[in-house]
Amino acid sequence: MKLSDKIFVLEAIKLLDMQNKPIDHVIHSLMHEENLNTYFDVNVYATKATGYEMRPINQDGDETPFIGGSPTTLIQGSVKKILEADVANENEIYVLRFEHEGTLYCGADGSDLKEIILRSSDIYFKKSEFDSYQDVPAYLDKNHDCYAPELDLAIQLHQAIFIDGYKSHDSNREARVRSWLKRQCPDEKFSNFAIERLSTVIGIETQKKKEKTT
Repeated sequence: MKLSDKIFVLEAIKLLDMQNKPIDHVIHSLMHEENLNTYFDVNVYATKATGYEMRPINQDGDETPFIGGSPTTLIQGSVKKILEADVANENEIYVLRFEHEGTLYCGADGSDLKEIILRSSDIYFKKSEFDSYQDVPAYLDKNHDCYAPELDLAIQLHQAIFIDGYKSHDSNREARVRSWLKRQCPDEKFSNFAIERLSTVIGIETQKKKEKTT
């Protein structure tokens, strides 16, 4: 991957105007709260494994992560996607699991899980994914707590009818709303009230309202 296609942490902080927040806070937020895919290119030792399990090590109930993977080897190459990691401080990220070229890996010491320690300057985001993240407000982000599904649907509907001209030959705009919803959401059923509400949100006067004004 070209360097120009990567957004490193310090650049991400600047683009997001988060200079007043600690680096570890920003990294944790982007990785664990916003679920933004994070990558690294550093060659690391790891073992092929889909995951790990917790196993007891004594009668007191203490447990340790156990990996039933293949022998540990040096994994080379770029664009390793982090699947699980802890942000230790402003300059250290402890990677537990990652994916590379379709294969899943765990950091390991024999059969025990071992953190792969990276510097914050080692990790990056793909420019295309970061740009998409920047462009999507919280109420349209399906991974965000503030996601508003009906508002998202209304915005898509407005784009389809008023901008893209969906079925522009049909003068009945409410019928166009019904048709688009049926095509885009075939597994969902929309009541007449829902159709009317969505039509009102995007600025279409429904037949019911027309009858009241005549």
